[in-house]
Amino acid sequence: MPSTINLSDADLKRIKAQFVTLDQNGDGMITIAEMRKALSAAGQDYTLKDVQKMVKRADKNGDGRVVWEEFLDMMTEHFQKETGKEDVKYVEGKEATVEEYDQAMQAFKLFDKNGDGMIDVTELKDAMKTLELEQDPSKVEQLFKDLDKNADGTIDYVEFGRLLGI
Repeated sequence: MPSTINLSDADLKRIKAQFVTLDQNGDGMITIAEMRKALSAAGQDYTLKDVQKMVKRADKNGDGRVVWEEFLDMMTEHFQKETGKEDVKYVEGKEATVEEYDQAMQAFKLFDKNGDGMIDVTELKDAMKTLELEQDPSKVEQLFKDLDKNADGTIDYVEFGRLLGI
């Protein structure tokens, strides 16, 4: 039986809503594929290996899937650890408050004009011009190259976070 000590009704509802969102096919289990797809849709850039580790941590019976009780146990532990602490998010191992993270996401969305979760060099140039920051195209292109660590021709949220220091 999951331990729900210190969880309010609102917390339980929020956790259940998260579970339902992650369980995309509604079968009562979160698979690695569902978790990865949901994280990606939320703008989170995790490798397959990272997602496998997340699922493994929550998967108490070792079947490779997370059922509601396992998810609730994991989230209850998380809530108990966070009680009394300022909310913190981690981006590429760096700590950021929820407020800093939210502000970074808002900034990212300003740059990501087409809403695809990636910033291309044209979007970066346009945003820099609109925000009256760097106007020199060669400097913006160099900034783009410096931020695009995986050299895929786009800047994802994690790469963008480097620009903001998170």
